Amino acid sequence: MGRIREIAYVDKQPRAKVRLRHDPPESSIVYSTETNEHGFFDFAHTSLGRFRLEVTAEGFQTYSADVYLLSDFVGNWAVELRAIKSKSKVP
Repeated sequence: MGRIREIAYVDKQPRAKVRLRHDPPESSIVYSTETNEHGFFDFAHTSLGRFRLEVTAEGFQTYSADVYLLSDFVGNWAVELRAIKSKSKVP
């Protein structure tokens, strides 16, 4: 289980796509889920090994990290998504 929270700590949580891609990258093993309205996500089943965790949401920078999951892993990821800063033109 994990939770996504926007860096500004607003009440509305961004809906995000969460993926675990098995390492090596050539592997076809990918687990995917989405956050709920409260920013929580859960992978019911995963396998043992090295993974690349990637979290994407519209209007936010992509979060990614390398993780190693043990066969009996139970834990939480705290991920903060940062809003993409708009490029405003100065007159």
